[in-house]
Amino acid sequence: MSELVQTGYLSRLEAVDVIVRSLVAGTPDQPHVTKLREEGIDAADGAAIDVANAELWRGVDRGNVEVFACGPNGQRFRLEGSLTQEVLFLRSSRGGEFTFSRSGTSAHTKLVAQFGPNLGTVSLAFVKRDVEKWAQSLLRGRRRKSGSISGKRSTGRPSIQPLLMPVIQKLVDGEKWNTTMSLKALTQQVNRCVESDKAISEETVTRALDQLFVETRDRQFQRRRRRAA
Repeated sequence: MSELVQTGYLSRLEAVDVIVRSLVAGTPDQPHVTKLREEGIDAADGAAIDVANAELWRGVDRGNVEVFACGPNGQRFRLEGSLTQEVLFLRSSRGGEFTFSRSGTSAHTKLVAQFGPNLGTVSLAFVKRDVEKWAQSLLRGRRRKSGSISGKRSTGRPSIQPLLMPVIQKLVDGEKWNTTMSLKALTQQVNRCVESDKAISEETVTRALDQLFVETRDRQFQRRRRRAA
């Protein structure tokens, strides 16, 4: 459905776009994006969108960004971050709809009580001022980090966790990996999705998975640890 929101609010796509600009300000586009744009195609940087989407929800989880479910008749229902985690694909960069809300969850019960059983007419809306403030905070953080790095001698490769986290989230959302499967299998999937001059290690993928769970508190990212004998 079309994401139409009231004045003072942003749809998920609009909110992600605001944050993308704060994350990529002053940095060149990826080569494949530049090539498409030179050919007249209005292309977006998928990796940047994935990272921005993750940052948007991190802002929600931290309490910096308020998010609402909005009905077609102007009804609004404020969503806690924990409730949004109960709706399948709602937080995915390729999702963002309530269609996959599952009966029996607290989120589904509250949404149906507020909007009725047809949740396909309900959309997400983020407080515009909150999103803009959060984007500015991310931009300041980037600048501080950039200034700190520029004043130090480079000692190694930059962290690739911000790149891996949305890739892992996409694999989980697409049911290509889950926590009953091995970390080796996840590592193989990640390496197929990410272009790198060097294979990404299982240890690196595991750290990204753990960080994803820390930031989202979503149990589908909580790996099962082996118990000591």
